Amino acid sequence: MTIVEFLLARIGEDLEYWRTMTDDPLMGTIANRYLDEAEAKVRVISEHPVAAAGAGQPYCERCCESEDSEGGEPYPCMTLRALGLVYEGHADYLEEWRP
Repeated sequence: MTIVEFLLARIGEDLEYWRTMTDDPLMGTIANRYLDEAEAKVRVISEHPVAAAGAGQPYCERCCESEDSEGGEPYPCMTLRALGLVYEGHADYLEEWRP
């Protein structure tokens, strides 16, 4: 499982949970905020696609730049790693993703 697959699965679980709360008079506003946050996370993830490096390490193709890689920050970039910290207690979280 890649960090992107992991993140999208966790975000999907979050969405499923918070969608059930939108009709609750006490939780509706909070649920809508978390739904918006989940959408924002998906947008951030989509801005950090992995690019295959010729003989080197894959790198973050679009947003992240680093002088020591072919075109961007080594993958997974710090942005994706930071998003993953929210889910570090999950059984599928890999320690290698820790920033």
